[in-house]
Amino acid sequence: MPIATTFNEVVEAVDSLSMTDQETLVDLLRHRLAAARRQEIERAVREARREFDSGQAQIASVAEIMDELLA
Repeated sequence: MPIATTFNEVVEAVDSLSMTDQETLVDLLRHRLAAARRQEIERAVREARREFDSGQAQIASVAEIMDELLA
């Protein structure tokens, strides 16, 4: 599939698939999205740990964070 494929072209291509293939595609996309979310969370945790270890982050309660955000 060329990179320039539009969203509408993808939707039309999916419409031409059988119901079984569409369900398989949905399952595949859900798994890929979940994996991508996990990777993003892992990156955020690594970065937060780096910041904490280097003294750039501090431990705070939810109330303290909210007070700072709303100030």
